[in-house]
This record gives sequence, C-alpha cells and structure tokens, in this order.
Amino acid sequence: AQLKGASGEEAAKLKAAIAKREKLLHPVFHQIAVHFADLHDRPGRMMAKGVIRSVVPWAESRRFFYTRLRRRLAQREVCRQIAGISAIHTAEKPEAPLAILEQIFNASSRLAWDSDRDVLGWLDSAEGQHA
Repeated sequence: AQLKGASGEEAAKLKAAIAKREKLLHPVFHQIAVHFADLHDRPGRMMAKGVIRSVVPWAESRRFFYTRLRRRLAQREVCRQIAGISAIHTAEKPEAPLAILEQIFNASSRLAWDSDRDVLGWLDSAEGQHA
C-alpha cells in the first residue's frame, strides 16, 4: 500500500527494504517449507491417510518390490487373456478382468489376495495358468 503512493525515490527505498527483508526471511521460509513437505511424505503419515497398506523396511524393499512387480506383470497377462475371452464385458468395465481374476483366486484358493507372494505363487502354478 505504501509502495503505490510513494514517489520515485521513496519507491526505490521501499523496494530495497522489501528485497532486504525477503533475503533475510528466505532461509526461514525455506526451512519451514521443507519441513512441511517432509511431514507429508513420511511413511507413517501416508499409512495414516490410507495411501499405503504398510511400511516396507529398507532391508526388505528390494524383495518386496521385485515380488510386487512380478505379481503385477503376471496378473496383467492373465487379465489380458480374460479380456480377450470376455471382450463384451470388459468394454463396459475395464476393471472387470481383475475382478474376475480375484473371484477365481478366492474360489480356488485359501490364500490372501492382498499377499503379492501368495498371488504370484498361485499365478505361476498350474491353477493360475488355467484361470
């Protein structure tokens, strides 16, 4: 507000004072912003919000994500085959092949659908190949 009503020399002084104040406050605001962002990307916070199911310990992360990737690739291949068989249903609902696969899995197995290792083992077995 003061800057709008200021003359040329006063405006220059005010702009210099503002720039000095911004330079002084920049490290504080940067630290606050980094801390704020860091709080949102923590596994505990993500789990509390329901974005992830569990926290993967670093020592187990390679095995966990390798198994997750293998499951997703195998699951995708079987879903592609299901979609080819039932093209009419999948055009209306693209998620239908996964739901069908989950139903077949649950009907033929006592394993947990949420377990990547269980589903991957089932998909790799003869049961999964005939799904």
